[in-house]
Amino acid sequence: MEPVDDQENTQPTTENDNSDPKEYINRYLNSPDVKEKVEKRYQVARLIDPEVTKEDAYEAFLGTDEAKEALWVFYKNNRFIFNEQKLSPKVNFKLSQYLAKIESIKEKESLRRYDDNLDERIDDDRGRYAKHNKAAQQLVDEGIVPNTTLGRLMVHFMAISLGVDAPDPERDTRRRRLVAVVG
Repeated sequence: MEPVDDQENTQPTTENDNSDPKEYINRYLNSPDVKEKVEKRYQVARLIDPEVTKEDAYEAFLGTDEAKEALWVFYKNNRFIFNEQKLSPKVNFKLSQYLAKIESIKEKESLRRYDDNLDERIDDDRGRYAKHNKAAQQLVDEGIVPNTTLGRLMVHFMAISLGVDAPDPERDTRRRRLVAVVG
């Protein structure tokens, strides 16, 4: 997925600029930070293989944790504002399933249902993960984001915007460790 080259619109001019996920991602992909990171990746890759293209470097970058971290930085300076009218019914449906799972988990946490039942917590986290992936994949399928990694982060931003979730870049790492240790 090639970003729309729009040098003059890398920063939002109104809040509404951050409510369209495709425009939001395109601004991120065209941000100076991403362009710099892709250029560095390209220069290093050319030392190894002179036939590497910028497109190769760009595609490789999109699949990295560095791309995800850069999107977090972009988000901190450009909060995404959820607007269901900017999304298809399929995205809204899959997002609503994910959000319902988050709410269910939060309710169980508040009732301390997981205190003595780690297996239930792991099962619920796996279910949440699957619903998160389905919503992210729908964003990919509709050409809104280039891959599920960035799609998952966009879905997370939507949940944050709706007040269902909170920013926590390290949460996924902690959850993966828990599932790996126990499951």
